Amino acid sequence: MHVQNVYFLPLKQSPLDNNAIKSALMTYGGVFTGFEWNVTAGLAPSAYYNPTTAAYYDGNIADKNTANHAVTIVGWDDNYSKMNFSTTPPGNGAWIVKNSWGTSFGQSGYFYVSYYDLNMGYQENSVFTAEPTTNYTTNYQYDPFGMEGGVGSGNSSTAYGANVFTADSTGTLNAVSFWAPVEDTQYTAQVYVTPTNSSNPTSGTLMSTISGTASNAGYAYAGYYTESLSTTVPLTKGEKFAVVVKFTTPGDNDPVPVQYKESGYDDNAPNAIPGQSFYSLNGTTWNDLAVTYGAENSYAANIHAFEVVSKASVLADINALKNTINHLPNSAFIPGTKTALLSLVSVTELQVKFNLYGGAATTLQKAVLPRMDGCAKTGKPDSDDWVRTCAAQGQLYPQVQSLIQELQALQGS
Repeated sequence: MHVQNVYFLPLKQSPLDNNAIKSALMTYGGVFTGFEWNVTAGLAPSAYYNPTTAAYYDGNIADKNTANHAVTIVGWDDNYSKMNFSTTPPGNGAWIVKNSWGTSFGQSGYFYVSYYDLNMGYQENSVFTAEPTTNYTTNYQYDPFGMEGGVGSGNSSTAYGANVFTADSTGTLNAVSFWAPVEDTQYTAQVYVTPTNSSNPTSGTLMSTISGTASNAGYAYAGYYTESLSTTVPLTKGEKFAVVVKFTTPGDNDPVPVQYKESGYDDNAPNAIPGQSFYSLNGTTWNDLAVTYGAENSYAANIHAFEVVSKASVLADINALKNTINHLPNSAFIPGTKTALLSLVSVTELQVKFNLYGGAATTLQKAVLPRMDGCAKTGKPDSDDWVRTCAAQGQLYPQVQSLIQELQALQGS
């Protein structure tokens, strides 16, 4: 599974301001939240926790608006008695919460937190939705650390962001994604191919446009959104394409969400590369983020693109795998197994030609990958491996893994 959308729920304003979380629980399932697990000293049990009833309530005003632990709210009980807590809150009602401390904690890993707790629901409340990794083959992005801030004019809630990518394979661009910095973010996303000016992401041919308000189930949450293209875009391996998003963010005058290097948090963020990520105040004049802010500061627009490879591209990748096997020395294989491995890959190729994508993926998973996975698992070849050097496995294993993902995506398309 992979994350498809993230919704930032409104924060609680009072103890009984719980409808946003309750609605999200009914619509999506569990709600991520942060709160303060208060202990008196070291790892001593919290004075605010009643282990007999697995109930927690911190009403100490000195602890308000603090958080040191993340949990998942999974339900609620409006009638849960206030008498179940170590100190008595003003009223009944509690969240049912799943902890991460194992089943020996609380009631098989779950516990209750009072509606009147001064932290739960006030810090951060989020919903993550996921879909199978087979729905897309390739995720194009430059921001492994996600949204960390925004850029813009400082006096307008509208600005544009863009990323220019190079297609890794021949296929179809099916969706784009971006962060919505605030509630009711409005967007227009466009895809251009073969830009003619490396400093202008809109200089190519416009192929697809979608627009709307970032929302789900009638709620215009801030968060991360994946939006399907109404007109998909064919891509050729090596072709450049640009995803351009116009953001309008009510009340936020730095509308374009970006990653940037923040000391102590993402020190390993990759340097920005000129010609990849841009912002504009008017959609006409573009600023290269790597040039404007310095490559070392890792600025990148939080815009992704999602591709599904074509059958032709998969066949080309199978041929590339066969070429890799052929070019490896015979000494890299147990005697007689190089030919056997090529035969198995040829079986996969035949299955793809007859559109048996699931069968082809199974052949690679069950018959091919186990013959070259020892180094990936344990750092050295194992007894089942036909490929007997880690150097050779390092070339073949990622190719086979990538092919399996491509075939699973084709099967699901």
